[in-house]
Amino acid sequence: MTDYDTEVLDVREQSMDSIVENEIEGIGRNFFIYERNNVIYHVPYNFIVYFRLEDRKICLAKEKDTINDIALKMSDIEKDVPNYFVKVSHTLIVNAYYIERIHNADITLSTKELFGISRKYKKDAMAKFSRIYNKDKV
Repeated sequence: MTDYDTEVLDVREQSMDSIVENEIEGIGRNFFIYERNNVIYHVPYNFIVYFRLEDRKICLAKEKDTINDIALKMSDIEKDVPNYFVKVSHTLIVNAYYIERIHNADITLSTKELFGISRKYKKDAMAKFSRIYNKDKV
């Protein structure tokens, strides 16, 4: 029996529930998933410019629109986002690929929005930006 046959047999032995569960888990890695008014939404992470905390609710900004009042904690979002998202302040996590310019403690996004990097997060944010941008050059 070849390795391929073994893999096919292993998959056939899995329950349909576990296969579906694995597929959903895989989708979750590429999408921000949230519930609002009893509807579940999936937003591709690469479409998200930033997450911002406003009045204890999350604001999700995309290039063309914003989704407000998402009832999640910033710490939960920080744990789940891909590694190209960087926390630059207590209330802001940005997608590094939407940053046009970093100057001193300010970032300008492709949406032309300007945000400051707080002193508390500056060292870690700059190190992470450096890793992200240098990885992409390779």
